[in-house]
Amino acid sequence: MIDETAPANPTAASPLAPLRHPVVRRVFLSDLVSRLGSRMSYLALPWFVLIATHSATRMGFVLGAELLPVAVLGIPAAAVIERLGVRRTVVYGDAAQAVLTALIPTLYLLGVLSFWMIIVIVIAVGSVSAPYFAAQRLVLPEALGDDTGALAGGNALIEASTWGAQFAGPALAGLLIAAVGPLSVLWIDAGTFVVSAAVLYGLPRPKASLAHAAASPRMLSGARYALRDPVIGRLILAATGYGVFVPFILIALPIMADIRFGANPQVAGWLLAAWGGGAVAGTFLVMPLVRRIRPLVLGVIAGAGLAVPLWFLPIGQPAATIAVIMVVSGIFVPLLNAPGFALLTTRPPAELRPQVMTFFVSANLLAGPLAYALAGPLFGHFGLERVLFVVAAGATGCAALLLSFLRIPQAGPASPTTQETTEPEAIGPEVLAQEMPAEE
Repeated sequence: MIDETAPANPTAASPLAPLRHPVVRRVFLSDLVSRLGSRMSYLALPWFVLIATHSATRMGFVLGAELLPVAVLGIPAAAVIERLGVRRTVVYGDAAQAVLTALIPTLYLLGVLSFWMIIVIVIAVGSVSAPYFAAQRLVLPEALGDDTGALAGGNALIEASTWGAQFAGPALAGLLIAAVGPLSVLWIDAGTFVVSAAVLYGLPRPKASLAHAAASPRMLSGARYALRDPVIGRLILAATGYGVFVPFILIALPIMADIRFGANPQVAGWLLAAWGGGAVAGTFLVMPLVRRIRPLVLGVIAGAGLAVPLWFLPIGQPAATIAVIMVVSGIFVPLLNAPGFALLTTRPPAELRPQVMTFFVSANLLAGPLAYALAGPLFGHFGLERVLFVVAAGATGCAALLLSFLRIPQAGPASPTTQETTEPEAIGPEVLAQEMPAEE
């Protein structure tokens, strides 16, 4: 049972305190290194496609093709975790993504790379990412058990690494693309997956394995539980909503750099980095605020804070003010995400957690492929400004959905098996961050 009146867990008292746990240190380092490379590739590969083909539609297809298998295979991915185990799923996933990422520059050097090959490779990366994403978030619960305070602190650190990479990755990629070309950045990304696999290889045996959990219930048990639970069900609904609108922002920024700022990859990198920079700042606010403000209330505030700045994004303006808008919006992302993962990995019964997490990942990215596929044609037909106004309205609608959490009674069933009562710990889905696969 989660008791908000209880004193703060000492493990979560300091933002760096969870690093005292050896598993948390290794997971943090692995996550930081692999995501840094992935965020560099997230600019490098679409930029390569955009400049080579001069087609925003093809760029959107590349991004959407990677998300499609993650959404489609998200629920069945629980069976992969069950067969391999949480830790081996992550290590094998790193190794597979290293090979697949290196394929693109290798085929280019051989003179045989075509657009359809890129699509096939990124679909393969997305297929690996489906179990990989869920397993990444289950490593900490395996190591730390059901200590919600420790998990919140550990997840806050993972958020810090995620958004640190989101800030540094695109900015560094912009510089490297200008210096050595986008395909060279993919070699670097492949190397980061090798490092990540090496860091996680040989993790100590967990306190309680969650891998067997996928074998007991049927495949859709997690989905049924999530949709019945009033908190997790609404999280997933909000996740789907953000999955529709966030991809439009992520595609709009490179397009702005291309058509407004002289096709400058460094501008594209800094605009993508700005949201990550704001989120890095936001991670330092998570633990102090979650001890002072009820998580439900904090989540509602964060949802509004993320949406309001987006109304200014369509206005014609210098790159510097666009970056400021993204920074302000990004600050509120971790205030939704970090405690939300603690909820997703502790609220369901242990035997359902892999299914719930993989179902959440699927819902998180469900609308992504369609959004990326439509973004290019819609921007071309209606223009950046009109589409971005619709995006701002959509994000505001998602914030209104989060507001409905305040109508949920303060106590509710934690799981169908225990009938314990708990206050929802947080409301923020990862989709707000839109972690692109290739770690993502």
